[in-house]
Amino acid sequence: MNVIDGEHAADRLEGIIHAPSQVNDDGVDLTVGRVYRFEAGGQLDFGGGEFEAAEATALEPQLKDPSDDYGWWELDEGTYKLRYNESVETDPSDVVRMQPLPRLLDCGVTHPTLEWTGAEGHLETVIQVPSCGVALKENFRATRFQIRTREILD
Repeated sequence: MNVIDGEHAADRLEGIIHAPSQVNDDGVDLTVGRVYRFEAGGQLDFGGGEFEAAEATALEPQLKDPSDDYGWWELDEGTYKLRYNESVETDPSDVVRMQPLPRLLDCGVTHPTLEWTGAEGHLETVIQVPSCGVALKENFRATRFQIRTREILD
């Protein structure tokens, strides 16, 4: 399996905000469109018949100045869910990988590296914010998205 270049990976994504900034040699930087705070725990069972997702509330970004075009999420320590602006549709044999960008880690924020096959729909992850908190601007680049495939691309 080979990692496909960023331009081919971008072809599988919808909702890219600014391709010249997001598309790289080895993938695409995903941008965050929504942040959710977990409010109540979910539940998991063996068969899935009693599954309930954790209750989460969307947080509204706040403008720092009324003339700003984009707002900020001021997050306290804790666990949050991110929904990216981008959605994906890949081939079932493709392996999708999402890993935090170094600048996210430099702010003390992390999310797991995720890898799975046959991705479709909105992309999401869970982040952990440190005790000092963090400010995140709408559409910030958080995650490198890559696709590994058996397909030979021109």
